[in-house]
Amino acid sequence: MVNNTQLCIPDGYQVRTELLEWFEIQYQTGVSPTPSQAASQQQQLLQDYQKRYDLVL
Repeated sequence: MVNNTQLCIPDGYQVRTELLEWFEIQYQTGVSPTPSQAASQQQQLLQDYQKRYDLVL
């Protein structure tokens, strides 16, 4: 998904679709997110996913 594996987080695959949608929105609005912003968004999406499904990692 990314060229830099340091940006990957464990279990990030669970929010792959949501993250791709976020990237699409950024692209459509003319925003170029930084790697830090993308990593932060991925982490937030994963936290939301875990809360939604009551998962504990």
